[in-house]
Amino acid sequence: MSKEPKEEIVELKLRIPRSLRSEFKSICAARDENMKDVLVAYMRKYIEQHKAEKSE
Repeated sequence: MSKEPKEEIVELKLRIPRSLRSEFKSICAARDENMKDVLVAYMRKYIEQHKAEKSE
């Protein structure tokens, strides 16, 4: 059984308005979602959209 090697995890620091973070955190909590997981999903979607545009 072959396991793929785990990808290295790095830290991403952002400076954003407190109100934006608070609202995002509140909405994620209301939806029982983790902020990190939501952001990573959006980043993956953004990458896929722009890869598609680049290949056109």
